[in-house]
Amino acid sequence: MHAILIVFDEPEIHSVTIHPPWLIEKFFDLTCELLPEKIANAICGNLPSFCYPRNEDKICMHVRNGAVQKVKKLLSYLRKHRKLPKSDISFLRSSRFSSSADMLAALSNLIKSRMDDDILLFCAAHGGIYQRWFLGENKNGRKYIYYSDLQKLLDQFRGRLIIVNEVCRALNLNPHLSKLKGRYLIIGTSLENHSGSGLHSVVDNLCRYWQKRQVAEVRVGEMWKADYGEWMDIPSGNSRVTRFPDNPFCPCYDKIVKTKVFQKNDGPLLRIGAELDYLMYPPQ
Repeated sequence: MHAILIVFDEPEIHSVTIHPPWLIEKFFDLTCELLPEKIANAICGNLPSFCYPRNEDKICMHVRNGAVQKVKKLLSYLRKHRKLPKSDISFLRSSRFSSSADMLAALSNLIKSRMDDDILLFCAAHGGIYQRWFLGENKNGRKYIYYSDLQKLLDQFRGRLIIVNEVCRALNLNPHLSKLKGRYLIIGTSLENHSGSGLHSVVDNLCRYWQKRQVAEVRVGEMWKADYGEWMDIPSGNSRVTRFPDNPFCPCYDKIVKTKVFQKNDGPLLRIGAELDYLMYPPQ
């Protein structure tokens, strides 16, 4: 078994107002609730120039920190319980590459050198609707790895593959693995068309099952509908990866503060493929 751990570990840049959006919305709500309609309308109609005076570009570490914590948790399991030697663990950190092409080339070399081996492929990043992994910005822009490029790398792969996909729309990767039928297992933090939370993880759940030498039946624990109209999946069980998962000082906090719980602990499985879990069990 060889583990390839991909982590997109660069911060992001968000354009945000200088006032917290949740505070502005709360002020508007109270104004409309406590004052007569005519007065409330006059106040709310003239406040935008004060509330939204300008945008600023701020560095956001929200998802980046979550990605780093996730890979640390999996690494701990691989070393302490799976007893995988350091020589069988490879790291690909986006911050160490100058371009997407360089990062893809490194992944290609790792896979081509192990075409008949068992591989654990882990990724912590964003997962976009355009079927790609990405996160962060630097002087060369964002880095991407497209699922279609990964598919080309795996077309001639002859071993068995476990993919832990810690991204939004995680199971969207499944159609790109069709040539590995019966030889792959993909487990992710979210369903094909749903967003996931960057600060929740499937790793805790997996390690708990695998340490007990059990098939990991991780399900969607909560499905939130965010204000911008997308479903947000949270894996069941203990899944938070940071001490303060909802940090109000993060510029992207406004994207997760208004959520509504629709479903708990009875969602569909967050896995597709063969039962290859035994490849991750601790040695007897």
